[in-house]
Amino acid sequence: MSLLPAFKCFKRNGMDLIVTFYSANQLPKEDLEWSLELLKSNMEALYVTAGWGWNDKKKRQQLVHESSLFLIARDALKPVGYINFRFELEADIEVVYCYEIQLESSMRRKGLGKFLLQILELIGHK
Repeated sequence: MSLLPAFKCFKRNGMDLIVTFYSANQLPKEDLEWSLELLKSNMEALYVTAGWGWNDKKKRQQLVHESSLFLIARDALKPVGYINFRFELEADIEVVYCYEIQLESSMRRKGLGKFLLQILELIGHK
């Protein structure tokens, strides 16, 4: 995030958030556990309904993969949303691939998801 200092803060719609970048091996354990719980809370029923089923172990492996990167938005007390992404090669072209974007329900419809995706797009161009 040192290349994008203007995107470290999100102060809109009554929110005052800080966005922090982590690699999978730097991610604090409590943030990993929170991200898994949020992902499960938001997505498990949809996965089951779609016929894909839900597998806690596979989702954990996805998040802790050595190439996984995170942008986590937090207020003064706790994390409230995140993007999990990786740089990958597709047809010999490096792309940024968004694996997850998850927000606490109270943070939705306030522009935070769009803001996180804009940061990811800028990272992809760098």
